[in-house]
Amino acid sequence: MAKLNPGPSTGPGGAQPSWDPPADVAAFWDAHVGDHLGAWDNWEANGPVIAHQNRRISGDELVTPVDWFWRRYGPFIDMANIGSGTGNLEQHVAALMGPSARIVGHDISPVSVAIARQNCRAYTNVTFVVADLNVHSWPTDAFDAIFANGALHHVERLDFCLGQVRRALRPRGVLFVNDYIGPNRFQWSDVQMRLADELLATVPSTWVLRPKVMRFDADQIKSADPSEAVCSQFIEDAVRAHFTVLERKERGGTLLMPIFGSGCLSQRMLESRVGLDCLRRLAVDEECLIDAGVIRGSNVVLVGRARE
Repeated sequence: MAKLNPGPSTGPGGAQPSWDPPADVAAFWDAHVGDHLGAWDNWEANGPVIAHQNRRISGDELVTPVDWFWRRYGPFIDMANIGSGTGNLEQHVAALMGPSARIVGHDISPVSVAIARQNCRAYTNVTFVVADLNVHSWPTDAFDAIFANGALHHVERLDFCLGQVRRALRPRGVLFVNDYIGPNRFQWSDVQMRLADELLATVPSTWVLRPKVMRFDADQIKSADPSEAVCSQFIEDAVRAHFTVLERKERGGTLLMPIFGSGCLSQRMLESRVGLDCLRRLAVDEECLIDAGVIRGSNVVLVGRARE
């Protein structure tokens, strides 16, 4: 059988496909720069779950997925990041890389890019560009590593985007993906919601604000941010179409995302050792269900090398 070569996705004759991006995507992120990073309803924004996630990926609660990737596949000289936001990843990588290395961040939001430039002003080898990844054309063989840290679930034209990323990586270059790959627009399955409710029922009532999780209104999500989880359930297939996956690690979130996203838990859990221990237990209980094959992780880390 002939070997498949997915190549960069383009329109007829190799031309860039036509695309009319929703004008309010950039406007939404201009208005909500960084809002999600420390929000309580973000399932992985609290200390116990962060530590659990680190251990699951790297084996060490203090070693982040990015650090694990750098130690295992780096160091790198020429790098790019997609969906850079306010430049948190670029700042982190800048502390790891040598003086001859460089990283360029890409984001659709001009306000985010302006803040990222200010946050990284101390690093002369960190730059940023405003780019819509649904249409952005990348240079050929330009990077040793490209980071997609929580970015691809905001990309609608995944095949085109990842085709461009594949083209931009050098022959031994690697792609790092850390993202949500669950149902589009967070449309949880009935089984997922039932198991999330069962896990929530183990939390002492003093910390429970809502006894049941809810399935979000997809139209409301789309009207607020047309890019939110727009094609999330197709991310892994799209990555595998362009890359050989060298490593795949499930981070979880299948039950914790509905619980936190539904506003079920009180933030007062962070104020006591008992509350912190309860958060750790929730993460461990979810992990046990994933490892037993009862559920699949909604969030994964993937490391890929371009398919030959």
